[in-house]
Amino acid sequence: MVPFEHTFHVSCETGFGIDALREYLIDRATERPWLYEPNVVSEKSPVERAEEAMKQAVFEKYFHELPHQIGVKVTSWVPKLNGELRIDFALDVKNEVQVGMVLGQKGRLMKEVRERATQILVEAI
Repeated sequence: MVPFEHTFHVSCETGFGIDALREYLIDRATERPWLYEPNVVSEKSPVERAEEAMKQAVFEKYFHELPHQIGVKVTSWVPKLNGELRIDFALDVKNEVQVGMVLGQKGRLMKEVRERATQILVEAI
């Protein structure tokens, strides 16, 4: 059994206990220089961030079925003259049954995943 110095009862719904937890953490925090400049958003490359967005979209859509069995890889990264960016992904699934589950009827489910990944990327940028 791990000994705890304090136990906090908090509620995300009502906010109960959050101030006490925040005060406890601030009191014990070590002051030191920041590791990164304030303008640094992520250490990940744009390609890695795109893959993470697609993984998140896949996870959200197929939460109960098979999200951890799907591999995601950026296969093409093409900036267009009009300022848009085309990103092609390869999704790796284990078998033909999973291909059908991922695509959905006439690719409908994959289209929803693509739209959600786009939304995640736009929000991140």
